[in-house]
Amino acid sequence: MKHYLNVCDVNGGEIPSVDVITFGSPCQDLSIAGKRVGLKHENNGDDETTRSGLFMEAIRIIKEMREKTNGRYPTFAVWENVPGALSSNKGEDFRIVLTEMCRIKDETVDVPMPKKWGISQRRVAVLCSEQRIKEATMVGNMWVIPSSPEKPIDARSTRYNRTEEKAVKPFLKWVGGKGQLLKEIERYYLFNSEKIKKYAEPFVGGGAVLFDILSKYDLDEVYISDINAELINTYRIIRDDIDVLIEMLHAIQNDFIPLDTENRKAYYMQKRERFNDLKVNGNESVNIEKAALMVFLNKTCFNGLFRVNKKGLFNVPMGSYKNPMICDEKNLRAVSEKLQKVTIVCGDYRESADFIDENTFVYFDPPYRPITDTASFTAYTENLFNDDAQIELARFVDDMDKKGAKIVISNSDPKNSNTDDDFFDNIYSAHKIKRVEATRMINCNSEARGKIKELLISNF
Repeated sequence: MKHYLNVCDVNGGEIPSVDVITFGSPCQDLSIAGKRVGLKHENNGDDETTRSGLFMEAIRIIKEMREKTNGRYPTFAVWENVPGALSSNKGEDFRIVLTEMCRIKDETVDVPMPKKWGISQRRVAVLCSEQRIKEATMVGNMWVIPSSPEKPIDARSTRYNRTEEKAVKPFLKWVGGKGQLLKEIERYYLFNSEKIKKYAEPFVGGGAVLFDILSKYDLDEVYISDINAELINTYRIIRDDIDVLIEMLHAIQNDFIPLDTENRKAYYMQKRERFNDLKVNGNESVNIEKAALMVFLNKTCFNGLFRVNKKGLFNVPMGSYKNPMICDEKNLRAVSEKLQKVTIVCGDYRESADFIDENTFVYFDPPYRPITDTASFTAYTENLFNDDAQIELARFVDDMDKKGAKIVISNSDPKNSNTDDDFFDNIYSAHKIKRVEATRMINCNSEARGKIKELLISNF
């Protein structure tokens, strides 16, 4: 066996014919734990050649080997590297890897599908996410498509039937989550109608209704929003940077699970302090880390609460979980796929007004009105949602009703504690009100968890 000291001095034409060649360029430049300067090579016009840039030397050697053997050897080329290589430079480095590997056989991954098929780039991405382009595969944050794929039939005129895909579930445990009311809420779905082609959820929270709808129907446009900036950041990161997020969550899970109770508490408090520091002082460069911490804290905190104090700092203590699932990779990837075509907005519900029209089904799930004077121990954000805010929302609902939108609102039923309290009956007097049974699953008092009545209000 011959040893070569410097890969830059190797002439591929002098290497004996082999079936398989494997190579692993240094990973520090691509690793999340490293400097992440990326894959650079002077021959590509870069100012420098990084250690990971030696990948291009390996490509040169393989090309020389194939030229010497008339394209026969090597039959296989295997590149090994860290998972961070998928997301380095927002996936651009791995795109280079794929492109160069394919060019060895005079092929290319840059297939101009939009121009060839006469559709938009966004539409191609949607078709990929719907698994309607055969053998299309998501690598990092991009789709890799075969060189000559068959154009799928455009079935948008008949695409509002239920899909056969497995349901995705909320990635967070959330106060007021609607998982238990889905059977009641889905009775209002109008997506089999030819008119209803859009969905809006301006108080998305944990997204139980959102993911139920995304699992069952394929709509033209979906809009979600919430005033909770950290929640919305997490939705966006799951949509746009799922590989790096999963890598971080796996690392946190591997650190946390083996610890005993006392060390878990110390680890939890360290991560909570880091989360609050990023929440106050961070910028966009730490958004992925914030999202990872958001998921970790939600999976390990007391009762899965997201509660902040008057300063806006997360203040929930650690809960008691023997083996919490911090990184549910399968569901997170499924959620990421479903969110690819969703507009995600951090802001007040009023910002949805421009999106909502007569073709829109809207579900409003605002912070619930407390049914007792002591029930409002939880705050989703530092902004309170009092009776005046509930009345203002009702006026907004009336405005959207005039646009022709189909609307459903959920809230607590004040008659649970005061049969004479007609607050919602009065402000939604023009709409239909249905009282349904629900189980209060998240509460600081275990005795307060039980059957209560909640309201489902609709304009149809």
